[in-house]
Amino acid sequence: MTDTTRGASLGGAPAGASRSTAQLLTDLYSELTGLFRKEIALVKAEMGQKVGQVASGIAFAVAGGVLSLVGTIFLFQALIYGVAYLFGIHEGWATLLVGLLVAGIGGLLVMSGVRAMNLDSLAPNRAIGQVRRDVQVIKEKV
Repeated sequence: MTDTTRGASLGGAPAGASRSTAQLLTDLYSELTGLFRKEIALVKAEMGQKVGQVASGIAFAVAGGVLSLVGTIFLFQALIYGVAYLFGIHEGWATLLVGLLVAGIGGLLVMSGVRAMNLDSLAPNRAIGQVRRDVQVIKEKV
């Protein structure tokens, strides 16, 4: 004789394990929310790791920038000595000439950058045009 309470019902589930639709939906909901929570935790952990990598990269870039700036200062000092020697002028006058040259180049770069950042060129013209076309299509449909 076989025990009917331990036999398999439809779908291969034990006969005593039949559950209502509401219970199945509740279980599905709790499983899905648990899955989403785990996925969110994974994303948070991964993003935390990525932020650490970015912070490390920024630190190295800043350190490299500072060292490059110090190196550039020494190069300008050598340029000052070179100008003083080449033209036979006092180092103070050579410093003034090199300073004016560097300031002039810096000013030109700033003006070029400001022109490149013209507010009209920063507007998302394609997106604005697409939104206008979408509004027109919607008006035609209504």
